Amino acid sequence: MRDRRKRTLQTLQADRRAWADATFPNQPVAGLLKHLRKEVNETIDALESPNPPEAPHMELADILLLLVGVAGKLKISADALIECGYTKLAKNKLRKWGAMKPDGTIEHIRTVVARPAVSPTSSQSAPKILRRPTGRTILDLEAK
Repeated sequence: MRDRRKRTLQTLQADRRAWADATFPNQPVAGLLKHLRKEVNETIDALESPNPPEAPHMELADILLLLVGVAGKLKISADALIECGYTKLAKNKLRKWGAMKPDGTIEHIRTVVARPAVSPTSSQSAPKILRRPTGRTILDLEAK
């Protein structure tokens, strides 16, 4: 019998999490990301092949399932992921974009922001280095 619940990204994430936790207990998020990379590469290879699939739905479904799986492992709900997507889209709409590269990728033009050469005073603390989830670091220049 077919499940009668409304099919949303949130319910898909929850159903996938329940199944994955039972089927692959303790799988690390890095393992999911490596599997995601593998599926993306397979999809690229399939679409660039001499006989690409007419409708790569199932390949894209693999990518979607792994993406919501990674988000779930990182305690990011599907709804939060959608909101982040809209936030990122708004940011991308404001960016300037470079020319397409030979591999088909297009990246935004990175601008260098001048950092003030200020030494901390008694009323300021030294800039704090923050680590983004991506592993990159940013400086927090706000005085505390």
